[in-house]
Amino acid sequence: MRSASLLSTGKKQPLCSLVVNRHHGPQSPMAFAKSVNQSFDAKELLTDPEIISPHQSSINCLAVDRANGRFLLAGSADGTVSIWDLTKWGSEHHIRQGTNNNTLARKSAFHPIARSIKVTAPRNYDIPGGHSSSVAHVQWYPVDSGAFLSSASDGTLLFWDTNQMQPVLRVNPFDDDAGGGGIAHLQTGGDHSLIASGSWNDDAIKLVDIRSGAHSHELSGHRDGISALQWSPNMPVVLASGSKDGTVRLWDIRKSGSRACITVCNREVTAVSSFKPNRPYKADYSHLRESKPKGTSSSLTKIKKRKRASASLAPNNYQHLQSEYILSHSIGHVSALQFFPNGHYLASIGGIDGDLCLWDLRTSGCPQRQIVKFVAPGGTRASTGRLRKAPMAITTGPLYYNNSSSSSSSSQEGTRTATSIWVAKNHNILGFGMEGGSPQQVLKGHLNMITCIETWEPGRRLVTGSRDGMILCWGKPSAMGNPMPVLDKDADNW
Repeated sequence: MRSASLLSTGKKQPLCSLVVNRHHGPQSPMAFAKSVNQSFDAKELLTDPEIISPHQSSINCLAVDRANGRFLLAGSADGTVSIWDLTKWGSEHHIRQGTNNNTLARKSAFHPIARSIKVTAPRNYDIPGGHSSSVAHVQWYPVDSGAFLSSASDGTLLFWDTNQMQPVLRVNPFDDDAGGGGIAHLQTGGDHSLIASGSWNDDAIKLVDIRSGAHSHELSGHRDGISALQWSPNMPVVLASGSKDGTVRLWDIRKSGSRACITVCNREVTAVSSFKPNRPYKADYSHLRESKPKGTSSSLTKIKKRKRASASLAPNNYQHLQSEYILSHSIGHVSALQFFPNGHYLASIGGIDGDLCLWDLRTSGCPQRQIVKFVAPGGTRASTGRLRKAPMAITTGPLYYNNSSSSSSSSQEGTRTATSIWVAKNHNILGFGMEGGSPQQVLKGHLNMITCIETWEPGRRLVTGSRDGMILCWGKPSAMGNPMPVLDKDADNW
């Protein structure tokens, strides 16, 4: 296993540029070796906080509220949802204060402060008191922690009031979706309060307005069921989707139908096969749209054809992508999607072998697949193949270091940005750097297959759930200290 090396503080080039320059010759092998920065943010299993799980079944999904990083949501295969308060107000020591059991209470142990109930299958149009089947996805309302969203394997979406721990809205985007494993992602921004929902058995993505519960419009283009959805972190109108047809698509939700598709990630287009030094970048990814008007031998005919093509193909019309048969992964469905925090890259896992791919979204015409391979111990692929949902998370943040040379007594302190990709492989978590290769760290602690990975922003920590029913935290307590928010009183901030 390679150790994390922290190199000099010179200007850092993107990895894709280094690979392309080395392939085409401008950069020598030794200069390339010195330029590749393998900075990595290592982690370890934490005993503080210790999250006590009441679930005997698998933990299918996790979510930490982005407003203040205080509350943790967990959805289980037993059909219930639990909430933890990860501040001192939710600790075992505080809850048992003044009772006879306070002497044995631990400040680092946290029990759920609320838990939903499992109900029988509800009738049509009724708002149930909970889910009747396995919970597949949970997510906090982005603005505050007063509400959250959950979806179950029967395709039902529930919008909850956290204070009452009761659903206030029920949506069934897909009729008769038993076993469809409905997935949902919530996005708010401007006037949009939309739930992007997809089903394993339906090839359309449906957008639901949470203010009314009605469908606003659909996004069509996939040839098979939807297996993964992810909103762009810096553009609220851009959505990424993965399907059973093996493709990854980007959508502009300001349009509907097939015209909303911006581009399709093509596995044949790599940073080497289509070298383009100039990369005009737009935040809404409109630079990824390709327009190729055809011409003829006659110059007059060329002008007419060009005018006709520009007249028939509007600047924001993406319908031409419908006729293209492109694969993002060779065989099998896309099991995971994750944007990088800056929105410049997209990571996807797919295929029957669980291959991990990186897509550069800054290139013009089509996203370029980075020619780096991620290999698990034993020479296998990064993730476990044939999983319906592959756990993956990306952490990016400053990495503190002290750079000293043996030939000089002086040392230089500073920071670098470390980007780490965390992928679950059976009951272990593999940590990769952007340069690919073997994992730079393997986290061990779970007793069964890991089902979900969630990032916890304070201290760039990780929270993981598994089929063993446990919830574990990973981070660096010695360097970052206690990342939990310190509150003067037990009160909400909205």
